[in-house]
Amino acid sequence: MNADASPEPSPGGEPGPTGSGPQSAPGARPAPWARKAAGFAVGLALLGAAVWVAVAHESTLRAALHEARYAPAWLIGFSLGLPVLNWLVTSAVFVVLNAPHARVPVRETAALVAVAGALNYLPMRPGMLGRVAYHKRYHGIGVGVSAKIIVLSVVLNAVALGVLAATALVLRGAGGAVVWAVVCAGTLLAMVAGAVAARAAARPTQARLLAVLALKYADSLIWAGRYAAVFALVGHPISLPEAVAFACVSQAAAVVPLAGNGLGLREWGVGLLASLLPSARASGEGWDAAAVGLSADLVHRGLEVAVALVLAAGAGALLMRGRPWRRSPGAE
Repeated sequence: MNADASPEPSPGGEPGPTGSGPQSAPGARPAPWARKAAGFAVGLALLGAAVWVAVAHESTLRAALHEARYAPAWLIGFSLGLPVLNWLVTSAVFVVLNAPHARVPVRETAALVAVAGALNYLPMRPGMLGRVAYHKRYHGIGVGVSAKIIVLSVVLNAVALGVLAATALVLRGAGGAVVWAVVCAGTLLAMVAGAVAARAAARPTQARLLAVLALKYADSLIWAGRYAAVFALVGHPISLPEAVAFACVSQAAAVVPLAGNGLGLREWGVGLLASLLPSARASGEGWDAAAVGLSADLVHRGLEVAVALVLAAGAGALLMRGRPWRRSPGAE
């Protein structure tokens, strides 16, 4: 889930009484909704181009779909289950970051993250904006505070990815699965230990930041696992450093302010990276290798959307049933 994928919760300012943002003066920059609509259109165009390239390399796409269709049940379950873990970890991140400002129940946070993740596929990223508006109305968390929380989440995600990428570079030629497991688990435990130590030393801010960093590091590991699983699913297993590289590209695409959740841009990032990495290049050079990455990430995107829709359906029902649609007494 990328509920915090873009640090732009209110680019046009807070809505006015009629629900519309500030009006643009003649000759001014395009309105935020126009820029976001254009970004969504670009994302759709990139996605369409990715599908076209994959279809043009029919044998590659057909082989990928055949491998996915007859993959072992455990691998399919793994590919579907890891996005659920991302959702749970992302929910935990926002529970921790929201804690100094409001007591938001864990179940409610998880439901909001699930719904926002699915809605962010639509133009204008209504999921992110809706989650910010929901927190303002029911928990009294201002738009500015939500913006800072989202930016902090994105920054800590970049730090966590940097740590994981450095690990991949160090272990690139020497690390087997056991070594990777030991190093990554040790790094994660060190972050958790730092958070515990800071809390014991009555430093709540440092404890909170280290706890979120640990969660983001775990989230990055899950993303790397997702790419290892999906490439194996389509019959092109990749190495652990390559899985980390794909995870880094995927997360970088998610924060680019085009379409929500890196739609289109992510597929091309993965495809172009695949053309440079040994595992995909074993199937050919240039566009042939890129088609392997594009096909794999299109399958990945399909699985991700399926999981997101299931989670959002259940979460939406939970929110409708569990939260009265009225302003909280303390919210302004």
